[in-house]
Amino acid sequence: MGTPAPVKVALYRRLALERALDLTVVYASSESMRTFDGGFGAGMRWDADLTTGYRSRFLAHANVSPGLGDHVWSVRDTTVVREILRGRFDVVVLGGYHSVTYLLGAATQLASGRAVLFREEQTLLEPRSLVKTLIKAVVLRALFSQGSALCIGTENRRWFEHYGVPQEKLFLAPYAVDNDGLQAAAQLHATDRPELRRSFGIDDDGGPVILSVSRLIPKKQPLFLLEAFRRARERARCTLLIAGSGELETQMREIVASRSIPDVKFCGFVNRSRIGHVYGVADVFALLSRAHETFGLVVPEAMNFGLPVVVSERVGCAADLVANGVNGFVVSHTDPEPAALALGELVADAGLREAMGRASLRRVGSWSLTDEVDGFLRGIAAVVGPARWARAQGKPAGPV
Repeated sequence: MGTPAPVKVALYRRLALERALDLTVVYASSESMRTFDGGFGAGMRWDADLTTGYRSRFLAHANVSPGLGDHVWSVRDTTVVREILRGRFDVVVLGGYHSVTYLLGAATQLASGRAVLFREEQTLLEPRSLVKTLIKAVVLRALFSQGSALCIGTENRRWFEHYGVPQEKLFLAPYAVDNDGLQAAAQLHATDRPELRRSFGIDDDGGPVILSVSRLIPKKQPLFLLEAFRRARERARCTLLIAGSGELETQMREIVASRSIPDVKFCGFVNRSRIGHVYGVADVFALLSRAHETFGLVVPEAMNFGLPVVVSERVGCAADLVANGVNGFVVSHTDPEPAALALGELVADAGLREAMGRASLRRVGSWSLTDEVDGFLRGIAAVVGPARWARAQGKPAGPV
């Protein structure tokens, strides 16, 4: 019930192909279909097709509702009640809990005597105030006791467990990206790396390229990455390519100029049709967030291009996708020196980059949309019961 997002479309299209499902995606906001900010900067618009290949509907106030709410009242479209009553859905999968719309949707579905699956991305990695902790302990335990949950990874599973969801009601549906499409793009750009480098203003002798794909906002710590790069660059020639925009871009440019940090290239917001270009030019990928990085889908995207990855310990996917010293490094989000050393080690050793890149490809191969769809199907089958699931599959009802 959020807004259409490029990272979700591939999943919805795959779910729509499942014979046992009659999928409808209900959106509370159409923000991403218009020009938006979203932390990237004003006037952005996705160039990807976000609504074909699956059935979707927008709530009555979608054109005025924000896509990202800072608090529970940000999105409060009461027409969700009518939508769920009219749809008579066997299962409602809620993509969160932090809005009035979500809570009304859950209450309506539960009052109708039908199942709810919670799909929330949160983790316990970021400390919260005592007040918020106590409030969530009461509210979320009460809410989650009414349904089951689809967890996106290890850290998210721990979060659901913390709020009382028992093991038998937790189903892993790993947060995945379109591996096939990304690996096809990697193959496509494998032969034009020199041209791609030049298109981003990277010198032929600029050394290995360290890539960041991120909004330039405080929680993503682009200034921290810049400092880690500065230290690594003092030890060996390399280039930092920053794909993203946001409120800290001006400050970053000022620091680059005032401290004369060489080989830093800003390419701004990169839309989905060109995202393969930035990954295709990279040798190393870095995401050094400090907060709210519940998963970090850019990490498996980078892994599909055979890149070693350097992430902070606050990045949610680290527990599942980054084996320290195997396909990358997990470093502190507070001290830039370990990050600089990890980047420097990869910059200095082409053999290590290649070995870790191959390990990234192997790991992400078992973290796919197929695995995510399978998790959804297991969760749905469990909450509707064996008889209803058998009928949905066109099988005689009976023991499963």
